[in-house]
Amino acid sequence: LKYDKIDIQPYLISTKIYPELAKNIFKWRTRMVNFKTNFKNGNDDILCPLGCQDEDSHEDSQDKILKCPSILKNVSNVISSGVIYEDIFSRKVLKIKAAGELLQKVFQVREKIIGQKSDTD
Repeated sequence: LKYDKIDIQPYLISTKIYPELAKNIFKWRTRMVNFKTNFKNGNDDILCPLGCQDEDSHEDSQDKILKCPSILKNVSNVISSGVIYEDIFSRKVLKIKAAGELLQKVFQVREKIIGQKSDTD
């Protein structure tokens, strides 16, 4: 992100975005969402916890959430909305809102898959 001046971001004060979504958007924009690459803390294992293997293997990073094969199997209909990850960094409030809503839905699916994997392990 590049700013011309330091000021409160429009999505934080927009009446089109409810406070809980604004808080989540802030987390995505500042990389504070629970992904291994956001919180390495000496952890050597930063691969996707969803079991992506071989050529699908990738780091567990938030910018890969809409491309992760394990997630795509479960939410392909949601992702076809035309929203891309980079929209979360847009300057347009409606683009940011759409990206924030999609990322939160997909993140919830991701957490559910992780929970199911830990139940079977």
